[in-house]
Amino acid sequence: MSDVMPYPSTVFSTLDDAAWAGYREQWIAHLAPVIERVQPDVIHSHHVWCMSGLVKDLAPDVPVVTHCHATGLRQMELCPNRAAEVRASVSRNERFVVLHGGHRDALVDKLGVAETRVHVVGAGYRDSVFAGGTKGERGATIDVVSRPKRFSAAMKVNASTA
Repeated sequence: MSDVMPYPSTVFSTLDDAAWAGYREQWIAHLAPVIERVQPDVIHSHHVWCMSGLVKDLAPDVPVVTHCHATGLRQMELCPNRAAEVRASVSRNERFVVLHGGHRDALVDKLGVAETRVHVVGAGYRDSVFAGGTKGERGATIDVVSRPKRFSAAMKVNASTA
């Protein structure tokens, strides 16, 4: 999501309308069959950007929680021609999580969402919750669908019930 990445990438502000449409079409082609197959109860997306709004189009009745890292907010400044579309699309998501109060305030301002829909969760993890256990201690299986930068994967992971 940054304009400076440690690998070759395309900068969003350089995309013309055809490239932007192609980017969206590729995400739709990838996500639609996954959502149909998985039938998620909730979708957790990352970045206040195009894809986080597309999931709401593809699964309008599924609650979407979007994790804001502030890079999408920055892209709205760098791509003012995309800002209104992204704002209208992503602001439909039910909840947002941010790292600190400054991000909360910026998100409320940029998207026009109620502060009650934005939750400060901080950074890091608690090892007492995310600790490995024996197979007998594991709980339900959760489908995790991810599209990392270099490959696409859908995998099952075991969720701890601790």
